[in-house]
Amino acid sequence: MNQQEDRKMPQQANIRVELVSHGILAYQNDFNDAADAEEAVRRLAGGAAAKEVAGKDGEVLRFEATGTVIRAFYLPTPESSVRQEMPYKRIMAVFQPQAWINDDATDIDGRQDVDVTERVLRLPLDRVHALQDYRDSTELLVDGSTVAIEHDGPFTVKAVDSICTFFGVKDLSDITEDMLVAARHAEHQTFEDWVAGVEREVGSEVDGESYRRYYNQGMSPSEAVRQDRLDDGLKEENSTGAAVAVSRTPDLSNLEAEVLLAELRRRGLVVSAWGIDDATGTLENDAATESLTESQFAQLEEKLFEKAADTLEDILANRGNDHINDIWSIHGQKLIAVVLEQDAAPHAPSLGL
Repeated sequence: MNQQEDRKMPQQANIRVELVSHGILAYQNDFNDAADAEEAVRRLAGGAAAKEVAGKDGEVLRFEATGTVIRAFYLPTPESSVRQEMPYKRIMAVFQPQAWINDDATDIDGRQDVDVTERVLRLPLDRVHALQDYRDSTELLVDGSTVAIEHDGPFTVKAVDSICTFFGVKDLSDITEDMLVAARHAEHQTFEDWVAGVEREVGSEVDGESYRRYYNQGMSPSEAVRQDRLDDGLKEENSTGAAVAVSRTPDLSNLEAEVLLAELRRRGLVVSAWGIDDATGTLENDAATESLTESQFAQLEEKLFEKAADTLEDILANRGNDHINDIWSIHGQKLIAVVLEQDAAPHAPSLGL
């Protein structure tokens, strides 16, 4: 066998060939025959006057020219997953079932965190970037095969923030092909292997399911053990004879509106009622409220968060910003009406909500 034959790719199916020119995917095709894939790579390389270089991160053939990369790589199996440098990291989508109430889709019980790591990593780069278009409802990531729940009504799926956190970027458009390839070919830490790591840290057997939330959050075994001990300490501090649920926040349900606002602002959870991207701003004015005086607007702001405080204690840790946004969507116009009526007749009884 000569040297040229030695360098040929192994005869294995499911090989993808890609040509990326100046950051744009110009060619992509999948081959079941290794010889066909190699021929395609060399044909593309000849047209681009590219030079063969050593493959990277699971690549079996790679050519490079100025601004151009042509490569062949085996498509990842379901076992290959998260980033090489962070093998515990997961992409968790939030599945929120809803029901139609007064013609509005309203959140109901049944919220689930769904592991969509493999599904995202199997998408081509342009599809990953396109997920930005579905920031608040990324339904294509979740179907009956990934969510074990019987629900045939409306729902939302939110995953964009989790995807950005996974790759360490601010926006999906910042994810590069190299990032995606590295994630596909990184060694996957299964939950069972991860629990074994926790047991090594603890020095004894543990109930794996009691640690699963830490696994879903992308913690390493050592981080999970530290966090679990911290949570146990918080349980003891909040205990009054019997252990109570862990709470990292004071009771917000009984706070006066002004105090509640100050506390939410301190935590960076007071956001625009028209969007949750700004994690530090307060309620913002728009066409619906532009006619209000400064005093009326201040009253409106207080009433919005006073209303949110009714249930905020239970959900603040998981979706405080979303909750504020939901409250405004449902009660915004009525809150404005209450403020206007109270300002016109200060001593009139409140309409209530």
